[in-house]
Amino acid sequence: MLDTAWRQLRYGVTLLSGRRVRPADLRHLVADMVATAREFGALDTTRMREMREAGISPDARQALDARRWRAIVRKAYAQVPYYRAELDRLGLDPGTVQSQDVPPTPKSVVRACPELFVARDAKPVFQAWTTGTTGTPTAFWFSRYELELATTFTAIGLMGDLGLGPQDVFQICISSRAALGLYNTMEACRMIGAACFLTGLPDPEVTLARLTTPVHLPGKVSRPSAISVHASYLAELVATAERLGYGPQDFGLRWIANGGEILSDALKARAARVFGAEVRDNYAMTETFPLSGEPCSQGHLHTAPDLGLVEVLDPTTWEPTAPGQVGMLVITPFAPYRETMPLLRLATGDMVRTLDEPAGCEMAGLPATSRLLGRGDGPVFQRDVLELLEGEPMVPLPCRYAIDGETLHVYAEERARGRLEAGAAALGIEKVVLYDDPAALPRIEFYRGLLRETSVVREEGSGTWSLR
Repeated sequence: MLDTAWRQLRYGVTLLSGRRVRPADLRHLVADMVATAREFGALDTTRMREMREAGISPDARQALDARRWRAIVRKAYAQVPYYRAELDRLGLDPGTVQSQDVPPTPKSVVRACPELFVARDAKPVFQAWTTGTTGTPTAFWFSRYELELATTFTAIGLMGDLGLGPQDVFQICISSRAALGLYNTMEACRMIGAACFLTGLPDPEVTLARLTTPVHLPGKVSRPSAISVHASYLAELVATAERLGYGPQDFGLRWIANGGEILSDALKARAARVFGAEVRDNYAMTETFPLSGEPCSQGHLHTAPDLGLVEVLDPTTWEPTAPGQVGMLVITPFAPYRETMPLLRLATGDMVRTLDEPAGCEMAGLPATSRLLGRGDGPVFQRDVLELLEGEPMVPLPCRYAIDGETLHVYAEERARGRLEAGAAALGIEKVVLYDDPAALPRIEFYRGLLRETSVVREEGSGTWSLR
């Protein structure tokens, strides 16, 4: 018990001082959580969330942010070729420069030459690429230290937020291109003692078969109890399960974790009905590791301020967005969590709306915006369209659509026309064009479910096989 308290105290001091985290302390904390769960049956996830979400005063947070900003700027200037050249070009002193003085870093610059952002004293061991569904894939390097932090943070989150334990079976249904997410999840499950396996994105019938087939593992639940999934592939699973007559009684799922795409309330509700599981959402990306965001019950997106500086800026002027207005998330991951490729004010391209009044939710102690709206300059965003289409039963899932100016092109049954036109008009869309063949659509919005992977299906009776 004293060892646990000492490790927690040492980690707390690290957060305040900005010194390097000891991965061993975090690994021991995970082991302590596992031991507690084994002894008492389950962790009090509600209490753990309350402790994590307890806020500090705005003045104290501002002072901490300023200290962490100065630390990451000094690191970037001393070690990162791009930022030394950029700050010298602008005549900025790394010891005194304020965040608003540094122009946001475009993703295109990182994509063009990622090595310009690798610190000179870095010890890179692992390269992860973005999936490329919203832009050309970009490479990012990580050190062993960063990977150890990533896996322990993931393990703590899985246990503290979702109650994952050694008895669980975790099925990973995300693209194999999401290398950092896959590595973190698999290593976190290993630390917890939970079983896990990668399904990827094969034919939805293959994934559903894995979800419903008993695993017969000693000390584990009889069927997968948790999955991670992209929203568009979840939509395919929902549609296929509905078509084949699956229901909650066919699954053993306790929760479903979406990542990498916008999850509409409409799809969330349909998935909960089909699988009988809690559907959770989050915001995370390879580019801004380790910072992530989590929605609250009132629909805000909350971020952890100790992991990075989150700004919402006008994408044209790069000035702070006024309350209640739409702007772009601009993120600076803090040291000591990010050391191999420090990034200052990365322009993520992700749009959110600032709150027009202080949050009054259960996570009010953490900074908040609206949930992710999508990309582009509006006024109609991806979330608006997904809420409209995924809530319409006559639109096949995953919804396939394209927006051309003020016209919405969508693959849907004619019976949906009236409801879709009314909903589109409320969004400011003047015209809806329906298609009975998705191949006839103009260029559709890309989604991760298209990153389909094949699996071998063998007919034992005939000895034949096929790829699905």
